[in-house]
Amino acid sequence: MVEAMRSSDVGPPTYFEISVALAFMHFARADVDVALLEVGIGGRLDATNVAEPLISVITPISFDHTDVLGTTLSAIAGEKAGIIRPGGVVVLAPQPDEAREVIAARCRELGARLIEVARDVRWERQQGGPGGQRFRVMGRRGAYDGLRLPLVGAHQVVNAATAVAAAEALGEVGLPVAADAVARGLAAVRWPGRVEVLRRRPTVVLDVAHNPAAIAALRDALVECFPGRRILLLFGMLSTKDYRGAAAIIAPIADAIVVTTPDHPHALPAAILADAARGMCPRVEVVESRLAALDRILRLARPEDVICVTGSFYLVGELRPVLRRRRRAGTPITA
Repeated sequence: MVEAMRSSDVGPPTYFEISVALAFMHFARADVDVALLEVGIGGRLDATNVAEPLISVITPISFDHTDVLGTTLSAIAGEKAGIIRPGGVVVLAPQPDEAREVIAARCRELGARLIEVARDVRWERQQGGPGGQRFRVMGRRGAYDGLRLPLVGAHQVVNAATAVAAAEALGEVGLPVAADAVARGLAAVRWPGRVEVLRRRPTVVLDVAHNPAAIAALRDALVECFPGRRILLLFGMLSTKDYRGAAAIIAPIADAIVVTTPDHPHALPAAILADAARGMCPRVEVVESRLAALDRILRLARPEDVICVTGSFYLVGELRPVLRRRRRAGTPITA
């Protein structure tokens, strides 16, 4: 396949395309009952879109990858709608009106059945904090009471309600999922790098948020879970992201920010991100080395403070193993 593509007008396959092909091969050999495929970027032209889905799930749409997907929510929604199939089933998370209208119109055009979270499936958040949250979902097939989710942030309950809606939809295409299995699955969720509380005294939170919508969800989670505590940010982003928008959202809640440069060819220089944050936070420092930046933010922190490492998968991906190794070794976190 690789050689055939290489000699064609299409050109050689990308790393992602090869990864998707390997995933399909693995699923086939393992004879899985259901494979859950997450689109890489957009949907219409994504490598995963060669599959014929039982259900198409569209999560909340916001601005990201605008150089590829478009600069308006309607344009981005149009790309996402590319995963919808004629006569298919679509589970749609809550959306801005502009995006919802595009998805709904595409469903009507293709005769696809649209199941909307917040309309057809609702949720009630009952308790939330740094240890997770409790909630209930009112589904189309009944109520799911006493649900527990170890993830942090009100936005994750919306995601969980979307997952419940998808599980119900699976039952309608011949793959029923029992209510107790839904509850067990949600209670067992582990999602590294998503408002992940890695340790205490000081509390260290890791989050890979890298666009304004995700940064806003992180901000709300930090404010809710850690009221009255100082928040210190270790912040680094890529130049392809809306770093000004992200800084404007997160910097005002921080008592100090240490800015660094992620290890990536498209990394945003720390000095540029620091300039975007200045004036919104009383203390902004630049430390180019990621490990040195981690040590600096740890030394600034008091035991009762909250440190949040955010802005990039690459930054969190590099520093998470460092923090975990120190914790396992019993090494002081600032060592």
